[in-house]
Formats: sequence, structure tokens, C-alpha cells
Amino acid sequence: RIYDRLLLRKQQRGWRNLIIERQTLEQLLHSDDWYELHLPPERLNLTGFDQLRRLEDIAVDLLTEYADRFWRKQRRRWEHQEIEVATLDEDDPNNIRSYQLSVNAAQAQLIEDAKTLAEQVRKGQFNELADWHKNLQIGTFPEAWAVHAYKPLLYAGKEQVVQLSPVPLDESERQVVHELARLANNQDTCLQGKELFLIRNLTRGRGLSFFDDYHYYPDFIVWLKDAVVQHLMFLDPKGLSRFGDRERQKVRLHHEIAEVEKRVRELDANLHLHAYVLSTTPASQIGVNRLRSEWQQDGVYFLDESDCIQQVLNNALGLAVSRT
Repeated sequence: RIYDRLLLRKQQRGWRNLIIERQTLEQLLHSDDWYELHLPPERLNLTGFDQLRRLEDIAVDLLTEYADRFWRKQRRRWEHQEIEVATLDEDDPNNIRSYQLSVNAAQAQLIEDAKTLAEQVRKGQFNELADWHKNLQIGTFPEAWAVHAYKPLLYAGKEQVVQLSPVPLDESERQVVHELARLANNQDTCLQGKELFLIRNLTRGRGLSFFDDYHYYPDFIVWLKDAVVQHLMFLDPKGLSRFGDRERQKVRLHHEIAEVEKRVRELDANLHLHAYVLSTTPASQIGVNRLRSEWQQDGVYFLDESDCIQQVLNNALGLAVSRT
């Protein structure tokens, strides 16, 4: 039963290239050095077949987790060898070619507003304060176009009354783009002699992802480049009030991406990779006792700090020097 259930889990998880052997399962179940089990002692007292089935459930869960970690490790090893460096062009799947607005058919005024917005987008004419923007709770911010590779870029207000696909920027994401645009337009000292570009990283197979098991797609891909060197940064504004496994994985990318960079620089010695989490949760509200400097060592910066993006850019440039 355990073997059959593992094969079913394999199918459900999409481990099509994983071979599961009965002998391997038996060897694992006869060993206790690969897991740590926490449960009431009485759960181990067998008094009937019901208890046996519950222990089987535990065994299947443990073996599933083991197989999952094994498969992910092998997948990462394979991906590491298959990395390629390519030039981004307008045909990239990450390019936002169109938006789809869904409006309640009974909302005649909203439908007209949506048509007006579509017409303005086609003409490249935008006014952030237009009444139809207010009604739809959808906005454009032309100042961001100084840095965003693809246009237009839309964001949604808190009281969004229409459905928009791809998902528009939320307030924290808008804050990141706005600050990047401000630094670029003002030629901040950290950008002197460099160009800055960004794109919104899409999801569902179109964007660039890490940790396939968690479907982690950083929100933004940012390039900081001069005539020779390019810094490729993955920025992800996220709330960290709950600091669980998913959040810890995203934070670890700041360090793990250095291993990816080693492979990338075999293909392009002038390309540097960086990954950062931009916390929308203030440090004081995260249920983990850490110094701000410790967060920064893990690539976590806080959007409630006015110079957050400057800190990130300066850190990326400093890391590149130290790695070189």
C-alpha cells in the first residue's frame, strides 16, 4: 500500500522522471537517520489496524517529503548545467502585449470608461488623474516609463472594481517602480554612468521562476548596466509578517543565486546576478528577533525606509566587487 501510494504521489507531483523502487523504500523505513518525528508517544502503540493505517499515513508523508527533496535537488543540478544566457527582445514571453479588463455587464459607465482607457492606451496618451481612471481604480504612471522596458504598465487601487489580466501592480509594487524611476530620472549617484531597466516578471510559465515546487516568481527583473558590466537583479516586494517555509526559501535565494552566477559567468563574465526581498512589513512587526543588519545580510530590505531601493542598488554593486 505504501509503494502504491507513493506512485500516486509521484503522478500527482509530476515527478515523471523519478524511479521509485520498493527496495529503496524498505531501506529508508528501516533507518531513522533521515527524519525527525514529533508526535504523542501513544500514537506509536499499536492496538488495532486503525493505528497501523495512521502509521502508514505518517510513513507515506515522510517518504513523500524525502522524494520531493531528492527530486528538487536533482532538478536544480540539471538546471544548473542547462543555464543559457540570451538577449531579451520584444518577443519574450514576459512581454505584456495586452491587458484584459472584465467589467460587470450591468455597469454601463464602467464599460465606457474601460473603452476610453483602451483607446488612450492605443494612442499612448495617459493622464493619471482622469475621471475614468478614478472610476475604474486603475492607473498609469508615465514617469515609470523611463525605466520599464515594455509599455504600458498599469496599477490598481485598493478599491479596484474591475478584473484586470495580467494582474496589475499593487501599491507596494507601484512604490518600487516609482522609486526606481525617480532614481533613474534624477541620475542618482548610485546610477551615474549606468542605465537602469526593469520588467514586470509574469507568472504561469511566462515569467522566470525559482524553486519550482513553490512556484516562486520574483515580481521584478531589473538590469543595471554600463558599457561593460550588467547587473541582473530579482526584486520581490513581499509581506513577511508570517515568516514560514515559503518566505525563508525566497530569502535564501539571495545567497543561493551566487551559485547560479558562477555558472552564468562561465558564459558571460560580465553578468552578475542578485536577488532581494523588499519587505512591506516593517522589521518591528516580523515575528523573528533579528537585527536590521542581519536581515540585510540575507538580502532583505524594508520599504518603509525612504532609501530602501538605493540601499539595494548599492549592495548589488558592492557584492559584485567582492565576488569578483
